[in-house]
Amino acid sequence: MDLVTFQALNFRNLARDRLSFSGGVTLIAGDNAQGKTNLLEAVATLGNLTSFRTRMLSRIVTRGQREFALNGEVRGAYGTVVLEEHVDVGPPLKRRLMISGKIVSPAEYLNVFPVVALTREDSDLVIGSPQGRRSFLDRVTFQIDAQHFDRVVRYRRALAQRNAALVMAATDAEMSAWEAELAGAAATVLTARTTVMAQLSTTFQELYDEIRDPSFPDVTLKYRSDSWLQEGDSRELENQYRERYAVQRQRDRDAGFTLSGPHRHDVVIEAGGRPARDHLSTGQVKLVGAGLRMAALELVESARREKLPVLIDDIDAELDDAAVKRLMVRAGADRQLFVTSARRHPAAFAHVQIARFTMRRGVCEITGEDVHE
Repeated sequence: MDLVTFQALNFRNLARDRLSFSGGVTLIAGDNAQGKTNLLEAVATLGNLTSFRTRMLSRIVTRGQREFALNGEVRGAYGTVVLEEHVDVGPPLKRRLMISGKIVSPAEYLNVFPVVALTREDSDLVIGSPQGRRSFLDRVTFQIDAQHFDRVVRYRRALAQRNAALVMAATDAEMSAWEAELAGAAATVLTARTTVMAQLSTTFQELYDEIRDPSFPDVTLKYRSDSWLQEGDSRELENQYRERYAVQRQRDRDAGFTLSGPHRHDVVIEAGGRPARDHLSTGQVKLVGAGLRMAALELVESARREKLPVLIDDIDAELDDAAVKRLMVRAGADRQLFVTSARRHPAAFAHVQIARFTMRRGVCEITGEDVHE
């Protein structure tokens, strides 16, 4: 899959010019604060509807504006389509999504052009909050199984309903009804997550062993659910949750919210048998975060049977050239790759055919195509 053309309107400092890209490696060079990261952020937002830098879309729109728009022509195994995203940052936030001129739902849109971005923010997957890791796992699960979007929406709705009932002192009969719905939704989310988690852990272990320096510690992944939960199929998990919610009802009333369920689970990352956040250096954390992104990418590509674009922001930061080379070997040469760097000739891409762009004050201009010796 390739991004063929791209245009941004009112997105940070980016110019409105329509850009054209080929496959292979595209290097976007330039000094700091010229807009290199902004361009990758815009491409990622086109495909994923989220920024890798902020959850507040109001920070993305150009100062003095209320709306931004992104447009991209994407060529993939299914043919060529045009994606359009129009966002009024509000409040309230309003978003219109289109595929080749047809208005579509977020679930339909997100399935077309999933983008993987390797950035400084990848470290948050390792040392950040459980919420970020849960969102990461849910997105990967959705990209493999589109029905997971509806599972998560159902669970969040049921969770909000039970939490509201707790605060409003609903009767036990009313609580039982909400708990039945929540238990069923929790079981389906958990079953889907753990299935993908098993695949992700295996793929990550193989990939990490390939890209790490021999001196780096072993790193393992595992899914942490509720400590009282016993293994079982979806029906058995649903029964366990229903019983637990009933037993824990008064405790949850006192807390004012539901204390058990997939909204409190985590992807645990350990290095040398200890929490990774306490054991890894900054560079090691970034490599583990990049490894998680790449492992997820490989699972999604296997399900889709096509290669997806990868964005690498500030490739020279924190990872040494040897680590970047190993990562790129694993990624393979048969994909579209967008890279930003303050250097015009990153050592990791020696002897690689590169399309070169230069970014100055939000304007991205092609400067040629060559092989960096």
